[in-house]
Amino acid sequence: MDSEPPNTTRTNASQSRPNLAPLRESVQTTERARIPSGILRSTHRSAQSRHGETNYLERRHSGVQRTDPAPSIRVSGTIRRSTYTPIDTQTILRDAGLTLFELTRAEADCASETPNIGWSAFTNLFGGRARTEWMDCGKIPEYNNFFCATMRAQPFAPTFRGQPGLLLCLPTTLSTPPGNNSSTISMLSCSLGGGYLKYLGEYARRPLPEVHVKWNDLSPTCRRAWAHRLSTSSVLAVRALRTRVKLRNERNREPSAAEVEQHLLGGRRVEILQRDITAAFRKGEEKMMFLGIQCTGYDSKLATVIQTNLRPHVDNLD
Repeated sequence: MDSEPPNTTRTNASQSRPNLAPLRESVQTTERARIPSGILRSTHRSAQSRHGETNYLERRHSGVQRTDPAPSIRVSGTIRRSTYTPIDTQTILRDAGLTLFELTRAEADCASETPNIGWSAFTNLFGGRARTEWMDCGKIPEYNNFFCATMRAQPFAPTFRGQPGLLLCLPTTLSTPPGNNSSTISMLSCSLGGGYLKYLGEYARRPLPEVHVKWNDLSPTCRRAWAHRLSTSSVLAVRALRTRVKLRNERNREPSAAEVEQHLLGGRRVEILQRDITAAFRKGEEKMMFLGIQCTGYDSKLATVIQTNLRPHVDNLD
């Protein structure tokens, strides 16, 4: 018996099927040409944004710290990256001998019972002016020398009880610090939102004149906070800084101390732009310094004053 010929229909059909890939590419190219370029760019940016959000979520859930890129600065049609090198605070603290202070059991128990303080409640109780860093209070004579650190302007300040830290300040603050003659300050940390203060303990000042701070090594947020403060504060040291910057720009030379003093005694208000202040720091004409602070104890009596007067009005936010 003759065998039947093999079924070659499927094989022959697949071999004879036309290649449609070039045709699809031609149609896609034609359709793309009909879409306005602005819509294409917007679609591309949206895709990039979604891709960036996906990467951020992946980094967040994987436990990898997100590092924000340095902001771009446009100069004469070109884009220049702003240099920002985080400061090695741990090395500075170690070299200065600033270490963690261990609270006693009684101090720790007292601290856990001490509520955070709103600005208005703090000034009503102790005096002073709200949202001021160096608080010189007078309502309770025993407690009149507070430092209230905000995270934007003082990113290296302590954030929990007993922790050492570094305070940014002008060089004149090292020799003549604000407050009374006591070498100890009551340290308060301001919440990130700026609404509450937390008592951290009693701290001793440790001047660090040998440690210089480069303006560009501060974060953009910190630089903006200080530029705003230095352009508006009425503190004598800040007014002297603005006077130096103004006279230096007007006379194209470094003003003498006598010229600055004469200008200040005249009572004339010195108003300069924030960019002039930042330029002076960036060029090294003005400098920022570090003031080290070391916790020496936790004042249970001060904590009791806070507890007695504020517990009915504010919850503990720790």
